[in-house]
Amino acid sequence: MACIICSAAPKPGRIYCERCRPHIMSRKMDKMKRRLALQKAWNKAQNAFLCLYSKQPLEEKDLSSPYWIEFDHVIPVKSSPFQAIWAVLNQMKRQLTDDEFRLALPMLRDHWKGAPFDKAAIPFKYWNQKHKTLAAGPIIDLIRGEKPTENCIVCGDKSHPGSVYCPRCRMFMRFRTENLPRRKALQESYDRKKKRFICYYTGVELNETDTSDPWYISFDRAIPGKKGELVVSAFWVTMMKVDLARYEFYPVVNELADCLEAGRPFDKGVCGFKYWNRRKDGTRKLKLYPLV
Repeated sequence: MACIICSAAPKPGRIYCERCRPHIMSRKMDKMKRRLALQKAWNKAQNAFLCLYSKQPLEEKDLSSPYWIEFDHVIPVKSSPFQAIWAVLNQMKRQLTDDEFRLALPMLRDHWKGAPFDKAAIPFKYWNQKHKTLAAGPIIDLIRGEKPTENCIVCGDKSHPGSVYCPRCRMFMRFRTENLPRRKALQESYDRKKKRFICYYTGVELNETDTSDPWYISFDRAIPGKKGELVVSAFWVTMMKVDLARYEFYPVVNELADCLEAGRPFDKGVCGFKYWNRRKDGTRKLKLYPLV
């Protein structure tokens, strides 16, 4: 009798070996979907389970590793089949379908090389994540002894009474901290001709009112968890990058796009995932989610 996944010898009366069994016998059930995903990921020649996207071995013991084996829904609904991928790529993919993820990566890469980003190309069919606005009390209109201005210092529209911001821009100041970095990010992202805020990573006009829209405004950090150095970004891009520094995000997306198109393994040398911050049980240590 051989393990029905990797063909190793199981214990008497079992169909899985001791290597495969822990990944199947989950409290979250879905055992058949896990089995099928592992069978698809198994590579006999390398004696390893390979990540669907990176074509690199999945970590099987260290839950805190960015390469830890996770089971991702091909389509982000409960009934969808599973695929075995790196934990860090599962975080990046989030509520995108497999097709949307494979489309978004080369679109980002190509945009950074000069191509326009087609906002309508990614349907975000199953996106259902809303911003969780931070509790923040009253809006902070003036900082460090500032005086009200006639026109908004961000967009140039007429200011709200007693403020340096117009009614639209001051809504992004309903927070306790980092209002100066927020202000600077908004100023740098605002297109005065279009009268819209532009995503730093895609060049696309952002939604300012619908918090359920993946194109809603968020503020992305240069370094995860480090205050300051903010840019205005589409919420879906910020969530894709949330565990990556800005200098890591570009090579990771470029390398993923290239290796998916070429069918070759991901070059792990492009990024050490320095800011992947997980406990030994795989849970997140810090709240690194974006400012909204």
